[in-house]
Amino acid sequence: GHHTWNDLLQSQQGHKQLTEQDKVFLEQYKAQKGAEMLQYKNELGQLKLRIYQAQSDIPLWVRNCGVGRGRCLSMGQGTPGKPDSSEDVGQGPCLAEGVGIQAG
Repeated sequence: GHHTWNDLLQSQQGHKQLTEQDKVFLEQYKAQKGAEMLQYKNELGQLKLRIYQAQSDIPLWVRNCGVGRGRCLSMGQGTPGKPDSSEDVGQGPCLAEGVGIQAG
């Protein structure tokens, strides 16, 4: 069976002394976790970079309509091309332009 971090902590508190095997395991555990953290940070950095690049590729109207205010893209409310005046659609143009958002 494998030790878990909690097992180690409890054995530390219980015996006030780690066996050599526990010490070795603890070092390995810390090293492994450290390496994993580095890897995660690295991947996270790459992911952020990719997201940033992807965002810069998105056309302006998509960013203004789709992301900024979900209002004008809310499905099934009002008619495409004719925003309901009762519904305070601040940005009518994104439906009026007929930009095939509402597929099918």
